[in-house]
Amino acid sequence: MSVLSDIMSYSMKRIVGLRIDVDTLRGFEKGVAPLIELLKHFNIKATFFIVTGYDNPLRAIPRIITERGFVRRLLTLQSSFRYKSLSLMTRLPFRESIRMIEDNGHEIGLHGNHHFIWQQQMKNWSTDRIQMDMSRAGENFRLHTGFCALSFAAPGWVTTSEFFLAEEAFHFEYCSDTRGIAPFYPRMGKKVLKTLQIPVT
Repeated sequence: MSVLSDIMSYSMKRIVGLRIDVDTLRGFEKGVAPLIELLKHFNIKATFFIVTGYDNPLRAIPRIITERGFVRRLLTLQSSFRYKSLSLMTRLPFRESIRMIEDNGHEIGLHGNHHFIWQQQMKNWSTDRIQMDMSRAGENFRLHTGFCALSFAAPGWVTTSEFFLAEEAFHFEYCSDTRGIAPFYPRMGKKVLKTLQIPVT
């Protein structure tokens, strides 16, 4: 049964979807494989939303300073400090993870081009600028999967009215850009948009 037909029957039965975001090089290196093994053990399918452009390891410093295990986590990042931004596409773990996700029958969705930049700057972008960034991410996605992304999840749930309008141009089957309790279609004034939102609960 397709995702859309599942959603249409939402009122008749409870549906639980599992979403997994992979937005750092370390996530591709250390996170995807064990998660897939865990899902296989319990016979569960998930949607992996992946960033297809860049990762910035230095973004983690303010966060890890305030958390336990700071020194240990700092040492795990030290080899990446010489990079301002890492191109995920050129890294073997990125390509291997995509194959692993596909080979195990999980869905792959798009999670943007540069997670950190999106979170920090997107609210100041125009609709055209947002479309350009999403198009770049989508092309990277297509190059490595062989198909166009059918779903999108805004990095960090950072959205604007301009973003929702920009998203309409991509004709995704559904998106997961918000938090909530039930699927819905966004409304801009009197206009109801056509892209279905499946929020994170």
